[in-house]
Amino acid sequence: MGVNRSAGVANNGQLIDSKGRALVFSISEPGQIAALLAGESYFLTTGIITLTNTGESWLLYLKNNNPKDLIITDFILSSTSDGTAGTPVQLKANVQPTAGTLISAGTVAVIGNLKVGSSAVSQAEGLIGIQGSTITDGTPIPINVSAALDKRIEQPIVLPLGASLAISITPPTANTSMPLVLTIRFHVRQDEEIK
Repeated sequence: MGVNRSAGVANNGQLIDSKGRALVFSISEPGQIAALLAGESYFLTTGIITLTNTGESWLLYLKNNNPKDLIITDFILSSTSDGTAGTPVQLKANVQPTAGTLISAGTVAVIGNLKVGSSAVSQAEGLIGIQGSTITDGTPIPINVSAALDKRIEQPIVLPLGASLAISITPPTANTSMPLVLTIRFHVRQDEEIK
């Protein structure tokens, strides 16, 4: 099977242009879709939690125990509040937290698989906090945003083996009732993804 370098001649499916460049057709598939098809796309969610004050609460913790990187694709906040209209919700993240009540007393979370019918189980560790849960260390990362009450925040973050992340919510001013669901969507890095 040789390649004919003559311009415009196809040989075994390869077409070469007048400058000697190979012309190819390709199919592009995002890593997130490849992971979903392989049954390695997951979500971690708080379920419904109601915050009844305006204090910060650390609500989700995710740690990668998989030898492959975990790629967080986005955070989804769905909530309502009786707080001051137009006052944003504060969403913050710390990486590599090791202390605080979210870690010492958080509820072990079931991490869901986004491929219906897949029996694959994530090797990640997830914890869910409650109102007032704390994180007392770690490094803040620039995901800190003021968000509307319903918001999808696209923020790719890579967690290598052993790395962890915690997310906090601070309700709007004058809040006394803020039912919410906070979700992190992530997948296992696929071999085909750029490293």
